[in-house]
Amino acid sequence: MIKISTIQTFFGIVLASFLALHASTIPAQQPDAESVARKVDAAVKSRIESLAGYTVAEHYAVFRSNDEIHAVAEMTGKRLKFPLGASGG
Repeated sequence: MIKISTIQTFFGIVLASFLALHASTIPAQQPDAESVARKVDAAVKSRIESLAGYTVAEHYAVFRSNDEIHAVAEMTGKRLKFPLGASGG
């Protein structure tokens, strides 16, 4: 009867041998920056074109003098936006 540890050792040696022999034949594929940028741009364009609409919250604050910590007035506004070509309902 074959012991499990013997089988594990055998497969470990076979795997290590395979990787050692074929590691030099497996090319490392590094995508160029231009290709990545084109794919990202296409994904963003596709996402925007599939949106029906989205809400944007904008925060406005008014400061006086050199005090940029304490606002004298603040307002938050929400707007519903539609991508180009989408209908506004």
